[in-house]
Amino acid sequence: MALQDDIKSWDLNSKDPYLPISYEGQIIGFCKPNYAVRIIKILNDEENSRKALYKACQDLVAFKGGEPEDVKEYIKKYLSSAKRPKHGLGAIMIMLRDRQKELDLGDQEFVKFCDSYKLSPQELKNVCEGKDIKDNSLHAIARILGVSFEDLLVIRYGFKQDN
Repeated sequence: MALQDDIKSWDLNSKDPYLPISYEGQIIGFCKPNYAVRIIKILNDEENSRKALYKACQDLVAFKGGEPEDVKEYIKKYLSSAKRPKHGLGAIMIMLRDRQKELDLGDQEFVKFCDSYKLSPQELKNVCEGKDIKDNSLHAIARILGVSFEDLLVIRYGFKQDN
């Protein structure tokens, strides 16, 4: 007899041109085969991650001597802190990190790359440390990221500024 945690909730049910995708035995939709396996893997991984988070929060609450209802609050807290910021300095820092990965550059190479776009190593360090960004640095960062200065301002402030 298999343990409940070992059973995959998301599964493929057929070899038809569009595969039915089921969740706990109920068909919830159809998908092309070339996407189906990846979608099912992502959904099962996400579910397993949520189960692990729940168990970790249970352990944390038990360790701290809290109440069982505290588990949901910890889950909310950790899920919200793990979200990728859409605005502000955090979003810009992540975009720079993504750009570094996209270019497949090491740290020193990326510093040189940024310097070639007129973002000095000290300015890059300040951005990475969460210090305020000067407007002239924003121009350089926009060029590094390949976005317009105006779009970067929207990311920085979370809204479009009227001039």
